[in-house]
Amino acid sequence: MNWALRRLGLRADADERAVKRAYAAQLKTTRPEDDPEGFQSLNEAYRAALAWVQSRPPEAHVEDDVEDDDIPRDDATQPPTDANAAAIELPADVLAALQDIDAQVEAARTLLDRVQANDTATVGARARVAAQIDDADAFDATAFLDELIALAVHSRHGDLERWLHAQPALWSLARKAQIGGWLVQQWHMRRPPIQAQRFDVVADFFGLLDLNGEHDAYTIQRLRHRLHLAWEVQTKQMRALAERTGQDGGSVASNLRQTARILRQLTRPLQWPQVLWAGLMPGYPTAVRKFLQHLDYGDLDDLPPPIREDQIAFWDAAGDRMRLSKPRWAVSIARLFAYSTLITLAYAGLLTLLHRQDSAGDVLQALSWPRFAAATFALLGSVWLGQLAYRCFARWQALADGEAPAPRWHAAAIPLMTALAMGLLWAAPGDGIAAGVAVGLLLVFAGMAAWVRHRERSGPPLGRHIGFWRAIFLVLMARTAGDAFGWYDDAGFLALIAGAILFVWAKDLWIQRRARTH
Repeated sequence: MNWALRRLGLRADADERAVKRAYAAQLKTTRPEDDPEGFQSLNEAYRAALAWVQSRPPEAHVEDDVEDDDIPRDDATQPPTDANAAAIELPADVLAALQDIDAQVEAARTLLDRVQANDTATVGARARVAAQIDDADAFDATAFLDELIALAVHSRHGDLERWLHAQPALWSLARKAQIGGWLVQQWHMRRPPIQAQRFDVVADFFGLLDLNGEHDAYTIQRLRHRLHLAWEVQTKQMRALAERTGQDGGSVASNLRQTARILRQLTRPLQWPQVLWAGLMPGYPTAVRKFLQHLDYGDLDDLPPPIREDQIAFWDAAGDRMRLSKPRWAVSIARLFAYSTLITLAYAGLLTLLHRQDSAGDVLQALSWPRFAAATFALLGSVWLGQLAYRCFARWQALADGEAPAPRWHAAAIPLMTALAMGLLWAAPGDGIAAGVAVGLLLVFAGMAAWVRHRERSGPPLGRHIGFWRAIFLVLMARTAGDAFGWYDDAGFLALIAGAILFVWAKDLWIQRRARTH
């Protein structure tokens, strides 16, 4: 007996109608969504049985197998022949099943019509899948994955899930697992912009998040984050990007504008005049670096396109205040020239208005504005170099005792600077301007470094973060109170400041030594 007839539970002399009736009966208990492998086996047996019955000559005498001949049968159990089949009254449900049997064969093709009928790419995909139905071995994995990724990127809500359930290639559990592995590899290589909700639909269908599966759950979650980030960047989801990067431009509208401005900056080709012009805005390099750091949890080597790698490298270096680099030097020098020019022009314009002379050129020549411009540039340059020196010194002081270079100088630098300031105070004349400026700068330098040292190594000195401007406010309040009550003169006030600096430094040193002994 033919194997397909045996699978359908039919005799060797069964006709085409008997094959369809047996297939309809078994189809009620074997559904593709419940038993994909069983449905595939049943469908193959049905097609093979139909082909065998239709190719059999009408006059051919078919004998049953030996085991079928040994089974006694009477006329009541014999299947109806063609002569008396028309006289048999079949139940209504059996007749309905016979009428729908051809639609069951074409079920996969019918389901494909639900997926974006107007999309030409989808029409091509339906043709390829229809070919798979006719020939199980003809499976184009590349075309199938291309279509799946395209639907995951562009499909509407619900279309992707319906398309997945309608694919005969995915009814086999073995092939489904294989395609899931290929899909993960393609996602890693291509980085398509896929929204998280669509990713979850595909991941649930292929079991990518199954803890007992072959895929690492952390890797899949990381891939989900990367593809969703690519979707946010390429579709310009400004609100989501502003929340992700923690923009603080003020109002919601300001945050969205700042996010859009930074994203435009990062997606254009790098040109030095343009980036230097953009870097003139105070705080802009730091804001761009913060944006990059928060996009992918600090991973700058794998940000999605169209963000450019040269823009990432430039702004990451220009916004890093603790590291000297070519972009940071370039932005700082451009700022010095730009700010000096603006201050000079503002000063010259103000004097021109005040003098109200007919010839502005005579006023500018009398004021020697080139000297004023040079003095402004030198002053701003000194401030910038002083800030740079302070940051390097504070970073050195914030290191642990075993990690800092020159450990002896590392521990004694702050008290030495304080002692030098007090020595200049007592040795200089009472009204020495230069000595007063030097003493003030040394104490400010040492005090800020002592504060940063204690905060980074042992925590905030006063138990909470006060900040630079609050500290300045407290110092001014103490100075005003001292003058009001006559507690001390200028020298006494500076001595009090020096004592506070040494107290903060000694407290940090004591905490660190006690931690090492324990």
